Amino acid sequence: MLPAWLFLVALIGMAPIVLTLDGPLTLGLAFTLLAFALVIAARGLKPNEVAQLRVLMPGMAIWAAVPPILMAIQVAPLPLTSRLSNSIWQSAATALGQPLMGSISVDTGSTLLSLCRYFAWLGVLLLSCTIAVDRQRAEKVLFAATAGTVVIALLLITNDALGLAWLDKQHDPVGRGGALDAAVLGLILSAACAVRAYERFETRQEDDTRSTRRLAPDILVSSSMFAICALAVALGDAGNTLFAAAAGLATLLGIVFVRRVRLGQWGSLGVALAGCALGVWIVADTMSEGRSDFTVRFAAPPSPSNAITERMLADSRWLGTGVGTYHVLVPIYREPNDATSDLEPPTAASEIAVEWGQPFVWAGAIAAVVLVGMLLHAGMRRGRDSFYAAAGAGSLAALIILAFGNSGLFGTSVLIVVGAVLGLAVAQSRSRTAQ
Repeated sequence: MLPAWLFLVALIGMAPIVLTLDGPLTLGLAFTLLAFALVIAARGLKPNEVAQLRVLMPGMAIWAAVPPILMAIQVAPLPLTSRLSNSIWQSAATALGQPLMGSISVDTGSTLLSLCRYFAWLGVLLLSCTIAVDRQRAEKVLFAATAGTVVIALLLITNDALGLAWLDKQHDPVGRGGALDAAVLGLILSAACAVRAYERFETRQEDDTRSTRRLAPDILVSSSMFAICALAVALGDAGNTLFAAAAGLATLLGIVFVRRVRLGQWGSLGVALAGCALGVWIVADTMSEGRSDFTVRFAAPPSPSNAITERMLADSRWLGTGVGTYHVLVPIYREPNDATSDLEPPTAASEIAVEWGQPFVWAGAIAAVVLVGMLLHAGMRRGRDSFYAAAGAGSLAALIILAFGNSGLFGTSVLIVVGAVLGLAVAQSRSRTAQ
């Protein structure tokens, strides 16, 4: 029987392929692979790995339960007279001349499909966490995730070099945004691979005479992958993308610096507070500029969907219009002179604000920042292999910023890589000896 980690590698290998082939068929294939892989992974767990997962899983379950609960509330049948029910159901009942049940979501089918997508992503995260609880398998997950992002970065470079419309800003903004997001993650992961190579050199050079010969090739490969992803990010030509890449790398390298210099808890707290202060200052400064909604203000490049999205946000409710319903609303909110009715959301944050509600955007951002802090703390506590938690923290920090710059976050290719990276970071956030 094939080992479970090969199924995860196959899923990560799908990421470049499904960059522009996102749809129900992709979701079905992912569910099939996940079903086989999770069964194999569960059967192959050792007792000490099960004990480790028992420590990690309760916290993950609390975080993971919130989105499906909200989606279930959005699709729950409601009387048309209920204030929570969207007014579109009352209009539909009037047009059809027969009674209907309403709901918060304007399209329950789209919301239920989004719930399936979420469970698929959660399955990738769970599979990655289950596999990466072992140190040797964790390295395989790191290498696979890094290789997947590098391939996506190469596709973006090739697309721009040949002038193709495949990942063009105008024809496929979601695909291009997803490729840029993957390239940013590739920068962070390739840097983590370089840190790993040097740490392995330090810990093994006394016991393994081949460690010195391994160091140079490992660093060369990591540097090459870093250069490819850096070129792809530079092609993005967006300040938000560059800022996200810098923030993610600073988070990763900040942990390395603090551990190397041995600043201690107070020194680490000072570095963290300085970073938080810088972030708050940047956000406060940008919020004072312009009058557009914050979730679309940093979209790159500005598109006709900005105005449509702002009209949606002006009518948005606290619980949103239903996950997955953005495209259902576009024909309602578009102007007659708009070029097309199939416009994509300008940013992932604006899509969340429309579909989930404005409060969920900031609640999600706060939760993500807390998770970054938890991974940073875990990285500081680890005696070795701290780069896993650091890479997860850096990736999550970059994704928070990227969510306000493009709409690529919810593409299947990005979700696969993000699930694998976060699962890896959580699995290696705690040493087995720290029970």
